[in-house]
Amino acid sequence: MVHSLPDWGYVFSEQERPGTLNVDKAISLGVPKGPLLAKLKAGMRVQLPDGTEVNPEDVIGPTIPGRVVAVLQDTSDASSAIESCKSATCVIHEATFEESMKDEAIAKGHSTSAMAAEFVNECRAHQLVLTHFSARYSASSSDSQCADPAESLGDEARQVIGPGGPSVVVARDFMVLRGDRFEPDPVLALKRSAWDRSGGRAQKSVSPAPEACAH
Repeated sequence: MVHSLPDWGYVFSEQERPGTLNVDKAISLGVPKGPLLAKLKAGMRVQLPDGTEVNPEDVIGPTIPGRVVAVLQDTSDASSAIESCKSATCVIHEATFEESMKDEAIAKGHSTSAMAAEFVNECRAHQLVLTHFSARYSASSSDSQCADPAESLGDEARQVIGPGGPSVVVARDFMVLRGDRFEPDPVLALKRSAWDRSGGRAQKSVSPAPEACAH
């Protein structure tokens, strides 16, 4: 990555997974339930008692491509990762500033939300997760107790991506992304410490969900 110090991005790629075994079709071809089905699933040809042979490709669906997840932080230019991120499932990219501060972002070795959006457009990734925000976009710097100031960076990225493009997630502390769609778990997206000491004892304290705030 391009930064004020030596810096690396990381691209994690899963192995391809075998396609789904069509058990009903295998049985219709005479394959009994049991070890022969397991052999077909493992990609091995099997021979039935009458001498008939059944090939894996006859009963197994297309190979499932492995997922690709990229983590690109602290950079004003992630172009060296474009080829590695082609059609990535998820790209986690820094968005330190809004686009109006692009000159300052680049001078400090960082990116704007629009620059992150341009990157995922070029590599045709399926989802963009924005993170590494300047403190100016923290909840403590906002007059509102409900709105997340960093959401403005998400809105800016969505405008650059355009309709029908990759989805955009604005990361929060303790956010969990799971599954092929990498959907955030709002319960764990805490906006402040999970513990609030008051009255001499610790009490759990969770920020209200955005939809619970008055507008």
